[in-house]
Amino acid sequence: MEPPNPIPRPTPSFDGGIARLIGDAVPRRLEAPTPARGPNIVLIML
Repeated sequence: MEPPNPIPRPTPSFDGGIARLIGDAVPRRLEAPTPARGPNIVLIML
């Protein structure tokens, strides 16, 4: 049986995927006072 959505669509899973990536990366970056790291990670992922 094939999964209902073998390829995740960018619209519905866009926020979820970004949120997970940011959730994993941002907390580690936020440990150091580098406000530029957060936006850079988001832009690179996008």
